[in-house]
Amino acid sequence: MDALPLRHGALVLVEQRFLRAVRGIFERAGGGHRPSPLSRTRLQLLPDVCRSARESSPNLLELGRSHGSREIEAEDTLGDSFFPTEYTALTDGGGDPPLLEPGGFWNFSDTDGNVLCPDEEFEQAGWFGGEALAPVQQGGKWAYVDTEGNFATEFVYESCWGDDYVLDPETGEYTYVSPIYAFSLWEGFAPVLRDGKWGVLDENGAEIVPCSYEGAAPYPGGAWLKSDGQWGLYLLA
Repeated sequence: MDALPLRHGALVLVEQRFLRAVRGIFERAGGGHRPSPLSRTRLQLLPDVCRSARESSPNLLELGRSHGSREIEAEDTLGDSFFPTEYTALTDGGGDPPLLEPGGFWNFSDTDGNVLCPDEEFEQAGWFGGEALAPVQQGGKWAYVDTEGNFATEFVYESCWGDDYVLDPETGEYTYVSPIYAFSLWEGFAPVLRDGKWGVLDENGAEIVPCSYEGAAPYPGGAWLKSDGQWGLYLLA
């Protein structure tokens, strides 16, 4: 494997089955105080956010994410001010929570209802999770935005992990899609996939490891990288 510039750390070659275990643990993360990198669970948001959304448009409602059917608490946010938010039409749930109509879009909002990227309508959005950047998707490609709403990258990255069933609003049928998400940063770094090759993005949006590897997986402060059929752990922080 080609050497990478390391500030500290060591290269550790591992078998692929161990890497799969590490990836699985990361993808199932969501308990404790760290949100899943792109949780699919729609949860209750603070009432004043919902009220602000209703006042701004009677047909739209903002829905935030956390870990359960409770309001977002300080330990869930990891210092975040803006949260992934879905904007979509609602229908009467017949006594249950309102039903979400297909065809909405994603952005980020704070507890006052302010939108982080007011000129954008994203197909998906991930958590900041206490990091400098968060992944967003448009036109099937991913970019990363910072906490001020500025783009740190262009929309050049491909979905690279996870799966889900996506509703086709025209046919009303669900299609299984895999992979479907981009990785969020983890202690300053995220694996990214571009043109079928893997690299690592840092908190400034720079490819600190160019997209030239066979595979990659997240690790706090670094990443697993695959070259010549072997996996190696690089600690970059």
